[in-house]
Amino acid sequence: MNCIYDESTSMKRHKTTCELRYSRIISLPIIGTVVYSMECWLVVALQVPVVWASAKYSSQRDMLFTVMSRTYKTIYCQSSRFGRLLHSIKTTLVLDVADGDEANHLRINSLYDVMWSLVFVDFVSERTKRTLGRLLPEDYPLWTHE
Repeated sequence: MNCIYDESTSMKRHKTTCELRYSRIISLPIIGTVVYSMECWLVVALQVPVVWASAKYSSQRDMLFTVMSRTYKTIYCQSSRFGRLLHSIKTTLVLDVADGDEANHLRINSLYDVMWSLVFVDFVSERTKRTLGRLLPEDYPLWTHE
């Protein structure tokens, strides 16, 4: 079930962590500018547990990632679509995706995104390890904190 805010997962985590989720709608020029500006303020003022971003280049998104790096100790990345963009996040980064059987049927661009995501994250969650299966090296660091 896809929902905007899953309280059961997000509220279990401490105030020093957040979830980074993917949204294609934020790639629209005016919407992205407004959403990223609002999210920057929310991260600083309220330390919101969920932050949305798109993979399309935006200087406001880069600013959001910088603010997130300063505010949170751990960021749970809920999408492998960010790929190389994760290099700008300078805090503990955990890849926490659950795409089911789709991992075995990814297109080449999606495989590149997964590969680059694995390059820039520090750990993967248990469910990511199950989801990616053979795509993930056996000795890849597993996140054991909750």
